[in-house]
Amino acid sequence: MNTDKLNTRVLNKTENSFELEVVFPMDCGFFDGHFPELPLLPGVVQTHLAIRFSEVHLEKKTVFAGFKSIKFFTPIFPDSKVILQCQYEPTKKQLGFQYSGNGHVYSKGVVVMKDV
Repeated sequence: MNTDKLNTRVLNKTENSFELEVVFPMDCGFFDGHFPELPLLPGVVQTHLAIRFSEVHLEKKTVFAGFKSIKFFTPIFPDSKVILQCQYEPTKKQLGFQYSGNGHVYSKGVVVMKDV
């Protein structure tokens, strides 16, 4: 998944966490076919991007091993500005993430990771 067309800005970063502002423009490619009459950001994209941005911003060499929990509450529509918060727990090898903005929690979950 290509993130070149996303508008991102780091709001906060520590050794094991970060907060990122993300704008998903309609032409970013992630809305293609999901759904033509009412485009929304697929859940698989949200989880993939949380993992991908964690690799970049936390510089962890891990790969996806499964989900501990995941919940989608409110759709993310094109041109939405959202905040992605990620927290990595190294002893548990778990990545917690949450997408929020405009008074909503869009989605949140915990991803289990394993070393490369």
